[in-house]
Amino acid sequence: MKLLKINNERVTVKYFTITLLFFMSNFMDVVRLEKFDHLSRNTEDFIISPIIDSETLIDNYGFRSVRRLKFDDPYLYLYSQQELNQLRLSETELSLQAEIRRNKGEWLRKPRTVYVDGQGNYVNKNEKRDWGDPILSDIFFNDILQGSISAISWKKMIPSANALSYFSDPTQPTIISEQGLIAVDDLTKKWWTECTDGEAIRNRNATLNYLVEDYIINNELDDKPLDWMSLGCGTALPVIKSAVNLGIEPNLILVDKDIDALEQTETLAKQLFFNGNIMKFSDINIFSENDMNRLSEVLNFKPKIIDLMGIFEYTGDNIRVNPSKFLRNSYSLLDDGGMMIFGQMLDTRPNLDFALGVVGWPFIHVRSINDLKQIILDAGIDLSKAELFLPNDNVYSVVKIKK
Repeated sequence: MKLLKINNERVTVKYFTITLLFFMSNFMDVVRLEKFDHLSRNTEDFIISPIIDSETLIDNYGFRSVRRLKFDDPYLYLYSQQELNQLRLSETELSLQAEIRRNKGEWLRKPRTVYVDGQGNYVNKNEKRDWGDPILSDIFFNDILQGSISAISWKKMIPSANALSYFSDPTQPTIISEQGLIAVDDLTKKWWTECTDGEAIRNRNATLNYLVEDYIINNELDDKPLDWMSLGCGTALPVIKSAVNLGIEPNLILVDKDIDALEQTETLAKQLFFNGNIMKFSDINIFSENDMNRLSEVLNFKPKIIDLMGIFEYTGDNIRVNPSKFLRNSYSLLDDGGMMIFGQMLDTRPNLDFALGVVGWPFIHVRSINDLKQIILDAGIDLSKAELFLPNDNVYSVVKIKK
């Protein structure tokens, strides 16, 4: 136990067991490691398509189909199953503590509370505060992760795409800190690899890869490069990796207001040997119907693939963006016969309060499958055109809509 005094009140946090479990290490599981070593590394980054098995669920919620995807994440073979179980138990313990504190109103900022407008500007500048549970966040990053400069530097990147890139490839050797470029310590790499959200992000990326591959196989495409638009793309790492995995060189139309993230796409493309054309737009507000119309006029063509994988779950009350309107505007840019893909964090996901409170990831609007269904209907899209995919980590749902 650790007793902390906050405003002369005692707050009890059960973290001794968590710390002990997190640092317990055992011999590596030889079978798991051998399986990992068997996989190839095509570049300095891992370019691996996980093994996928899928099954159709009987209850389709009104969608054209609902499929559960079972992934085999190669990164998890870097550590033993026992280590993985111990870390997930640690997350669950902290998540339960965070839930209790959230219900008591002890977070700095509550989920689903409006703090910014559709332009990303704060409604009330006095409301600009850190997100989540400051007490448990401090315990996790400074005690359990031993005050790792790597981990703390990573936390400061949230909610940028740069932070997600370390979940996508947790073996990255360096990170930018206040002291400059530093080596990432092994403990932080281990957490990025084994944490619930790390696995979920990699599975979400793999779902994107799976759906694009299926689209290419099942559609007669002409000889010209595929036009692929990614809205709120960040660094576009999942998109570039997917293209390289599939051996295609599409015309990428990347749209994000994060100029720093967009600038990294050229470097990533070179590292991953992607030779397709890249168009970048940082002056488009994807939540503005006028800006989206302007983008359509500038392009003068409609892409065959549009993905909203990293941005859709931010729509809603937190940033005052109507998700149905955003979906409708995005869908209007899609070419006939094309495919739109978006991801959504589920309200039933494991360790929700760890992600939103302890890690402090802001602005995410979690939803149920029925919520998604209603959003699609309110966007004026026929539900028979929509297919739902549920990765087996139970964190995200992914929706594919044909046109």
